Amino acid sequence: MRQFQNSVGFTPKRYFRIQRFQSVLDQIVSGEQIPWGKLALENGYYDQSHLIHEFRDFTGVTPPESRPVAPDRKNHMLPG
Repeated sequence: MRQFQNSVGFTPKRYFRIQRFQSVLDQIVSGEQIPWGKLALENGYYDQSHLIHEFRDFTGVTPPESRPVAPDRKNHMLPG
């Protein structure tokens, strides 16, 4: 684990959380309407509230409040 963290900069758990979150962002910016509960389960979250909690942890907003600048810039959000 220490070797992974030294190489990547994150613990394996944090890295996995980031990858899972990026997958959710990919689906959100695709424009496809996916129920939040289904999106959560398809991406390895325990339930919808788990997804919302982690989304808020990474972005400071809930999924419905997020506004990506553009589909190709999913990690950049427009202000509230």
